[in-house]
Amino acid sequence: MTARPVRELLLLAAFALELWGLLAVGIAGSRIADGPLAWACAAALVLTFALVWGVWSAPRSPRRLSGSALVGFQLAWFGAAALALAASGSVLHAGLLLACAASVTLAIAALGIDAPAPPA
Repeated sequence: MTARPVRELLLLAAFALELWGLLAVGIAGSRIADGPLAWACAAALVLTFALVWGVWSAPRSPRRLSGSALVGFQLAWFGAAALALAASGSVLHAGLLLACAASVTLAIAALGIDAPAPPA
């Protein structure tokens, strides 16, 4: 069994990385166009990524994936966010996002840590 502080720290890091992924696609979206359209592109990408994450990865989602499918989905989601960030010119930040996300995601999976269960 994983010690509670380690579990909590990894779950907090995972949440921070989710926010970083959303920020990454927002930045990428804002660089697609100029002016007000940049805001619209950024918002559309962030909302799309948040919706996809919420359906298949959020702890309270009835459609949440499990096991290796969940890990694969999360790695692909973070990979897409990092790719978008790299395409917008922030290659170093994209690499850091991908490395951190892969490390935390794989550590959570290897230690068998799961997000808090939804209330009954």
